Amino acid sequence: GLPPMSRGKERQKLAEMRKKELGIRPKKQTMQVKKIAMLRASTAWRVKNRGGFDTRTKKTKSTQVRESALFRPMRSIGVVTDGTPMAFERVDEKNTLVCSTGRSFSVIVADEQFKVVQTGPRLNERINAILMVGSVIFVALQRDIVAFHRLAELARFVGHESTPTVMCAVGHQFIISASETEALVFRIMDMDMGNNRRGEDDGSGSVKSCHAHGRLEYIGYWGYITAL
Repeated sequence: GLPPMSRGKERQKLAEMRKKELGIRPKKQTMQVKKIAMLRASTAWRVKNRGGFDTRTKKTKSTQVRESALFRPMRSIGVVTDGTPMAFERVDEKNTLVCSTGRSFSVIVADEQFKVVQTGPRLNERINAILMVGSVIFVALQRDIVAFHRLAELARFVGHESTPTVMCAVGHQFIISASETEALVFRIMDMDMGNNRRGEDDGSGSVKSCHAHGRLEYIGYWGYITAL
């Protein structure tokens, strides 16, 4: 007879031959098939969810929660509005928002929580655009642009023939305001804040009027200015 080890090997070979005849695959091959199936499933999931929500479960200390890719942490700040004039500036190391409320505006500190710290005076005309340069707030009305510092009116920038709807700052020296037919350039230092916080009287009882240093007129069929 054969030694015990040889008999065991023969039995193993006979068992493998019977499995092949019956179509039964070895365990190693079955595991490979499972791995391939899992890989195909994960690839299909990635293709399906490439541009949508991330619905995969994320393990936490307490339980598993579902999260959306829209609400992942980001180091950015932005504004989403339905057309309400709004401006953002960092003043005294605080994130400050200025938002129009129709014929007035509100100053909001947006650090740990949103808090209204100041409310501007009620104006005679509706606000069409807001710009903030440092601690100075520029408000575009029907024709004029009014500058405020700590809610005190400093000066009025005049010269627009149509309603300005867009404003932007070029450093701390100039502001550009645009309407449907023109774009004007104003010099911020024309307000002369150092000499008189409330501007200079021009003889009519009003604050100082600042005129444009440059003008760009364009033809209407070019399209309207929507951003600067």
